[in-house]
Amino acid sequence: GTGALVWEQSLLPAGGPQVGGDVATPALRNGVLWIPFWHDGLGPCAGGLARLDAATGSILGTDATGAGSSPVVTTGAIVASTEGGCGAGAQLVVRDLTTREVLWTHRFPAGSGVATPTIAGGRLFVLTGGTLYAFAADGCGADVCAPLWSEPGAGSTVFDFLRPAAGPGGTLVTVGASSGPGTAATIVVRDAATGMGVRTSVDLV
Repeated sequence: GTGALVWEQSLLPAGGPQVGGDVATPALRNGVLWIPFWHDGLGPCAGGLARLDAATGSILGTDATGAGSSPVVTTGAIVASTEGGCGAGAQLVVRDLTTREVLWTHRFPAGSGVATPTIAGGRLFVLTGGTLYAFAADGCGADVCAPLWSEPGAGSTVFDFLRPAAGPGGTLVTVGASSGPGTAATIVVRDAATGMGVRTSVDLV
């Protein structure tokens, strides 16, 4: 209402020498902020996922993650993010909203980077390493799940940080592969059920 500071909270360890750190964009669910974070003391291949009371900033708990976690997305009874593989490809990690237990994961090929998932229509979509992947949000009944489909060449690695957007009528909007060598990228509207392009815009400048 006023822009006045309500609270602030550090996720760095108390005391000791000064260290560097970073946080990802928080997600708010049921009065709780889910915040992926990292600092020097965690090591190069590890991070954390903090839960804060959104009203007071009190830390409700933290869980260990892989390096450089993406922002968290949430729907129903799950929270999901991707984590750095520290020499391997990034990994999609889906946790239980209440217990924070890891329900299932998927490891992307080497060279795939951390990317924020998109949730729409009961599915998780991740664009990483130039490939667009779709997963059932409720998993596959196993600890490791394969994608329902993948669409290679759905985007260049330059645009992996641009997450797909849910469009109307069960579509996904992506910044897709260029129409040819030396051309700019295009906006591609895809069928979320199959990943196939249904409409393509003019080249972006």
